Amino acid sequence: MLRIYVIGAGHMGIAILLGLRAKNQKIQIIGVDILDDRRKLLASHQIEALPQLPALSPRDTVVIAIPPQEFISFSHSCTALHGHPGLIVSVMAGIRMAVIAASLKVKQVVRAMPNTPSEVFEGVTVYCRAPELSEMNDRLVQQLLGVIGHFVAVDNEELIDTATALCGGGPAFFAYFADCMRQQAESAGFGRADASAIVIQLLRGTAILMSESGKSAMQLCREVMTPGGTTERGIDVFEERKLRSIVEDALSRSAQRSRELGDSITITDEA
Repeated sequence: MLRIYVIGAGHMGIAILLGLRAKNQKIQIIGVDILDDRRKLLASHQIEALPQLPALSPRDTVVIAIPPQEFISFSHSCTALHGHPGLIVSVMAGIRMAVIAASLKVKQVVRAMPNTPSEVFEGVTVYCRAPELSEMNDRLVQQLLGVIGHFVAVDNEELIDTATALCGGGPAFFAYFADCMRQQAESAGFGRADASAIVIQLLRGTAILMSESGKSAMQLCREVMTPGGTTERGIDVFEERKLRSIVEDALSRSAQRSRELGDSITITDEA
């Protein structure tokens, strides 16, 4: 049986653990976190939880889902992972594969950026493979990522920083916009439950329509925008306030923060 350790039971780690556990019964899922309350949370979901990584089998897969600022300290202390010949998947923002490989003395490294909808099997992950990654481990990565949603492989590692903003942060950006719509609906007189239900269905229905119709986002937008009508008036406000530029700036700054996190940790910090 394939055994997967997920180190770090924060929001991303838990999303991955819950997605893998619920969807695939042939995988042994184990969470690792030093915090007792997080281990108790995992136990409440019937997920085995340990305070530290035990001795590994060569075939074990390890997912590193800790905050990037903690990686150097982790790489020094987690000797069980040093020289591990099995697959290592990092979902840490910014930390580059070369740093992971040098710090942990490993070669089978994948850098990935999934997102929290992985918990309900609707995630999207962009990943990049180390040059030394075996074909077997590449297939394993695709198998695992396919369980929790869609995935896209890229050869340029720099795109993972963009994916950190787009995929990793995307759910928060959509949720922020959704909350703005909910607040406006409540201000206009809708009850909170009704306003939330309307906005959630708007997001769900529009996403399904885009997926199943094959139409582009702007095509769907134009189809709703009757000339001189109500939607056009609202879109005019977006254009006047330069919403497109605001979104581009938000994504660019988020991606830049990922690059900054990577720049702050170099191979000279290796264990």
